[in-house]
Amino acid sequence: MIEEDRMVESRRNADMSAEGQLGIFLDAYLYPSLFQTGRFSSIQRIGDVEEQMAGVDVRFTGKDGAVYCVDEKAQLYYLNKALPTFAFEVQYLGEGGVSCGWLCSGRLKTDLYLLIWPFALQDSPSKIHWDQFTKADCLLVERRKVLSLLGREGMSVERMARDAAQIRREGRVGKVPIKGVKGIYYYASDRKKYREAPINVIIARGRLDKIAQRRYIVTKEGVEVR
Repeated sequence: MIEEDRMVESRRNADMSAEGQLGIFLDAYLYPSLFQTGRFSSIQRIGDVEEQMAGVDVRFTGKDGAVYCVDEKAQLYYLNKALPTFAFEVQYLGEGGVSCGWLCSGRLKTDLYLLIWPFALQDSPSKIHWDQFTKADCLLVERRKVLSLLGREGMSVERMARDAAQIRREGRVGKVPIKGVKGIYYYASDRKKYREAPINVIIARGRLDKIAQRRYIVTKEGVEVR
């Protein structure tokens, strides 16, 4: 379970990346509140690197024994921006060439995404400390519902892979509209700026709100559930 001694240990052992520091903020202010609802028998922060690479940052265990693997995804490079969209990775360039992004990979264990719009006392994630975060606006969304939302627009995993391949062949960079689809588009990052040159599918916040299980607005004063 999430308890004070575990939160303290988490702070001591956390890496100094922005993701790690945001995780400490959530361990301190979100997950204890979720545990206190009585819906879960345990909420566990995952420290194993292989599990993290498999799309598991936190594991929820329900009172019925059901286990849910949660992947925390945060817009850390857009601190304090409250973007009206969220980016889901379709494809990226790895050491061996093109690889499936975390949305499309069938190898990951993720059941739920915790999508996070973070706010802090500074606008840069560089060397940020967990205590500098002031708010996290979070949506808890099932991965299968994200894929279903896209599927209803004719955007299967296979189609997104084909589209991404075509975008790379054409050398396109930036926003790539999808004909006949509103509130969803591709975004191709410039390899000169980003080594992995990911191609993401961007989904409007309003569409994500409709499929989310919960919305949590997390501050140091408490958690507002919507």
